[in-house]
Amino acid sequence: MIGIPLGPFLLNLMRPHRRATAAPRQDSQLVQYAQEEHHELKEKTESKVDELKGDAAAVPNAVEAEHEEHAANEANDTGAEEHH
Repeated sequence: MIGIPLGPFLLNLMRPHRRATAAPRQDSQLVQYAQEEHHELKEKTESKVDELKGDAAAVPNAVEAEHEEHAANEANDTGAEEHH
């Protein structure tokens, strides 16, 4: 038997060719389950991508704020040294 792992599924490539006697109801249930799992995985992936995009957009602003804070601290330190 040869199988390809697909997350929680295993696609069987060596199925017997007796499809006419296989239970079509069971097959349709498996297809429906696979479609639901695929949809859920797709939603989770899209959510994670959106989250990562949001994090990436926040980083440049955070870096800029850090630079501004550092420059302000240096200006304050320089001003304090001149007063002594």
